[in-house]
Amino acid sequence: MNDISNTIVIQASDNVDLTAICSQIESNNPSILNANVIINLNFYTDLNNKNLKIFLPIFKNFKKNNKSIVLVCEHVDFNIISDKFPIVPTLQEAYDVIEMEAIERDLGI
Repeated sequence: MNDISNTIVIQASDNVDLTAICSQIESNNPSILNANVIINLNFYTDLNNKNLKIFLPIFKNFKKNNKSIVLVCEHVDFNIISDKFPIVPTLQEAYDVIEMEAIERDLGI
């Protein structure tokens, strides 16, 4: 099963805070809730575990609904970011994560 076709990319701009992005996702918009989501946060240069915590409930909801959500940010120190946060440096890697998670779900992993 290829879940890539059912993926929404949210392009965050430099003047939108993380809370607004979370509110957009949590708005119960069926198109978002029934899709995989990639959030491009490349405008953010100060992402860390503390400010990413706002996404934890969203990550759990997506996982519960057998969907993936991945953050993209090339300006992050991946050595200090917790493994709880699905964050990658490029958009292509985000698509790869979604595809891998879909395969894992299909295999029951």
